[in-house]
Amino acid sequence: MEGAAQVASAYESEGGETTYVHLLMNQRTIPLGRSITECGERDDGWCELQTFVKVQKENIAKAKYDESCFGDYSIPAYGDITTGAI
Repeated sequence: MEGAAQVASAYESEGGETTYVHLLMNQRTIPLGRSITECGERDDGWCELQTFVKVQKENIAKAKYDESCFGDYSIPAYGDITTGAI
């Protein structure tokens, strides 16, 4: 149609199937993009599975399990905000 306006679709029309993760608490979706920036700010709060798994693998190293369980460390003062890792 010559001269017709083109309308952009809100959905991807090309590419393969994508699998997503979403977390529920008290029957509400937790917006993963708020704490996992790699997930993006999606309206539905979901995250692509591959992205979610990649970030969780990186978080294993950040957790410092051996140091947390067996390390000689000081407990942060009340009210001090940390990453949760010692």
